[in-house]
Amino acid sequence: MPYALCPIPYALCRIVPHLSEKGYIHFQLANREIFQDLDKFWRWFCPNVRLGLQLGNQIAEYGDELFGSQISCKMYFQQYLLLSTTKLLVLA
Repeated sequence: MPYALCPIPYALCRIVPHLSEKGYIHFQLANREIFQDLDKFWRWFCPNVRLGLQLGNQIAEYGDELFGSQISCKMYFQQYLLLSTTKLLVLA
């Protein structure tokens, strides 16, 4: 895709072609109800990132109803995913 026609910022236009080589999450694979409920989204999104990073399943250890979905997702990323890999992770 020519960069001048790219609907996303220029830096992402340079990265996106390489994502298929590394693995990525395709949001169109999610059911519509995933995006209508934050709890369902975090329980879909975090495991999909985990699979892309080829890490073990630790979601149950970070999903705490007391903290809610946003804090649980943040903890999962900060305390597990990001510490368990040296792979590049692009969220855009």
